[in-house]
Amino acid sequence: MIAATAGGGIRLGGDHVGLTMSADAIYTRFLDHLFITNRIAGFGALVFDAEVD
Repeated sequence: MIAATAGGGIRLGGDHVGLTMSADAIYTRFLDHLFITNRIAGFGALVFDAEVD
């Protein structure tokens, strides 16, 4: 099995409030499997954070 992952993210905002966006892509290749030879997957997230006093 061989797998590779790549991704990135960015955060916009200040000290007390922010918005974070991230994305990842995963490629997997199975070297000795009968039916499934490769697979591509993705993951994304959008996160809002705030500090409340």
